Amino acid sequence: MYLKSFCCIGVLLLNFILLSFQILEARQISASASISGTVQDSENQPVEFATVSLLTADSLFVKGEVTNRDGEFMIRNVEPGTYRLEIRNVAFVTYYSNLFDIAAGESKVLDTISLFRSVSQMDDVSITAIRPVIEIHPDKTVFNVEASINAAGNDGLELLGKAPGILIDPDNNIVMQGRTGVRVYINGRATRLSGNDLTAMLQSMQSDNIESIEIITNPSSRYDAEGNAGIINIRLKRNVRLGFNGSLNSNFTQGRYGRTSHGLNTNYQEGRVNVYSNLTGFYNNFQSDFVDTRIQNNLILDQEALGLNRSMGLNFSSGLIYTLNERNSFSLTSNIILNDRNEDNKSNTPVMNANDSSLREILFSNVISDINSNNYLFSGNYRFEPSGNTTIDIDASYSTFSRTSDTDQPNTWFGPNGSTVQREVNNRFLTDSGIDLWAAQADLEQRFGSVQFSAGGKYSSISTVNDFAFYDIVEGTQILDVNRSNKFEYKEEIVAGYMILQMPIGQKVNLSTGLRLEHTMSVGTLTSVQEIQNQNVDRSYTDLFPNVGISYRNGTRTMLGLSVGRRINRPSYQELNPFETKLSELVFFKGNPFLVPETTMNYQFNFSFHQKLTGSIRHSVTSNYFASILEVLGTEQSMMIPQNMDEISITSFNVSYPFRVMDNWEIMAFGSLNREYYRGELQNADIDLSLTTYNFRLQNSVTLPAGISMDATYSYNSPSIWRGSLEIQSYSRIDIGVRKNFLEDRLQLRITGSDVLRQGGDYIYSGNYGGIDIAGIRSVDNQRVGISLTWRFGNQELRAAQRRSSALQEETQRLSD
Repeated sequence: MYLKSFCCIGVLLLNFILLSFQILEARQISASASISGTVQDSENQPVEFATVSLLTADSLFVKGEVTNRDGEFMIRNVEPGTYRLEIRNVAFVTYYSNLFDIAAGESKVLDTISLFRSVSQMDDVSITAIRPVIEIHPDKTVFNVEASINAAGNDGLELLGKAPGILIDPDNNIVMQGRTGVRVYINGRATRLSGNDLTAMLQSMQSDNIESIEIITNPSSRYDAEGNAGIINIRLKRNVRLGFNGSLNSNFTQGRYGRTSHGLNTNYQEGRVNVYSNLTGFYNNFQSDFVDTRIQNNLILDQEALGLNRSMGLNFSSGLIYTLNERNSFSLTSNIILNDRNEDNKSNTPVMNANDSSLREILFSNVISDINSNNYLFSGNYRFEPSGNTTIDIDASYSTFSRTSDTDQPNTWFGPNGSTVQREVNNRFLTDSGIDLWAAQADLEQRFGSVQFSAGGKYSSISTVNDFAFYDIVEGTQILDVNRSNKFEYKEEIVAGYMILQMPIGQKVNLSTGLRLEHTMSVGTLTSVQEIQNQNVDRSYTDLFPNVGISYRNGTRTMLGLSVGRRINRPSYQELNPFETKLSELVFFKGNPFLVPETTMNYQFNFSFHQKLTGSIRHSVTSNYFASILEVLGTEQSMMIPQNMDEISITSFNVSYPFRVMDNWEIMAFGSLNREYYRGELQNADIDLSLTTYNFRLQNSVTLPAGISMDATYSYNSPSIWRGSLEIQSYSRIDIGVRKNFLEDRLQLRITGSDVLRQGGDYIYSGNYGGIDIAGIRSVDNQRVGISLTWRFGNQELRAAQRRSSALQEETQRLSD
């Protein structure tokens, strides 16, 4: 079945490799300048894991390397100029070299460098490093959750809403730079969850489990092509201290409703073994109130709903990292989320005549749901480095997600007087869903001088089953309605291969070219008594996803980059299921088996000046965009159905700049300006919307007397487009946090305030299309105050003799993921 796909990928890989080696043979590798040397101590013993930094004459950082086990280092692709070296290791006095010059193409070998041990050195050295809340890199933005004071007590979805450039819309969809096609990864591995399943998983994750959130707007060809808006990678906490250590934490926040979580982190690292774990229990309450007014068929349906969702469960993650020797290592990781959720939503809907506002009838309804979900993720990685220029990674993972839902929905229709019962319609729904995902990937990275070649292949398989049973409740007896019950099975397999070539062109310009090929096979099967067209959806297609970038770097003064890439967003099984699902007595949802994947071309220009002013200009064009459209169904009812819109285009400008107001006060400023166009001739609706949106964020970090730290963040979001058809009004919020450490920094206290002025708790929306005029407000429980306590126990120090460069660790982890 896969022979044709593998042949295509194999031929493509072979041609690319042959072309790459022809290019390498034609290049004069020796033309690029390099600096190399050896670092040793006063007893002529090599100093390993020393950080070697190349600085300009003005002491600005240019490049860095880490010495190997023999104390050797090499800094490649150096521009002509005047430099000095800085060499650091916690066991030694920091070394600074004299200024030296390097010419184009020169391979400078420095004399052996000797370091002197620090006079105050002890057997164990305590190392304290403070990460910034936000880090701006050329290829990504990193939100360091652990460094954020006001992140305490938040769940994963709330944390994403606090990350720069990320919005959460009223449907809990993740919006990045105006786009909703975001793919979520955990520790570098795709979750493949979407919709309510993804929301439930993120709301089950707590800030105490999360180390950082990486926002990647233009991923390389190494990543899956899925996710036309980009990738969000959630990195779970991993303790790197030696010996046995850990922490206990407890959080409580109070808004309209209370939320709490308690967790235990443990870590053991000695010699070649590192074992770590994180266990968190949580109990959350979520508000889900809304007022929605629809005018259709000369009727006014004015719905007011009050809802409370309760969620409790456990989140457990663990890992084992074993280093066989300096060339071989492997790791095993797991993440388990168990969640029990109860939803209670009450609504009142008067139905009036639009011409004279006279009352026709009133619907009182209640939706009571008991939802249980379990999410398991297991993965393994083997890393082999046969030489300093070659790295091979083999990665395999398995994840499974299951959800059972039991929903009671009593509906009572009253006459205009509000007391005469006209009719009752009582229903019960039972849903059983399961998702299984297997994935295996192999990656090769090979360096030829200053040129790096990468290639790899991946196979992934996802299978889902959604069993839906519909019951009518008649005089207290439930009767299965076979015409409204169904079973939908969906299977998808993707075979992929990629190649990336990165090389310098001259001294200041670098070229990166990548190509990814993906062959997708999917089958959706609907089993139902009711006769429905297209009960089987069978697809097989192959796509190419190129990614080309060119960058210019003039030391630390200027960095310019231009890139072009193509991505895809495939419909989920919920969106393809052609069966009608009752959301309420007035609104139905129906999947669309004719949905085709949406594809996006991204054009991006990046810039950075003096490693401070950083920004990008991005233009994207998405074809076959998924839009959620309400269609009139009968007189009072309506149906929500996803449809392919002709095209949307978004042009965005993003900029960030850190500046210091005072010695103890620093501000990180972010801004985004987007011009959005939505066009489409859909069934019963023509969409032609355009809007200029913008948002900005000011992250204040202040150090106060008595060792107190404070964060204060102001964010503003202009009017925006929701579901591709509705407009949401502007909103803003202020979040604050105060932190103080006690008992030699082992006890940490944090007090937080979220949306303190309650300006971001209401989403006000409106729209008019396809014979429906819509306006409404959705309210969430954003205004909250919280307290958090963390107690650290065990060894909190790093031994100097076994210290590793944190920068090297993070880069190694990124590559292995």
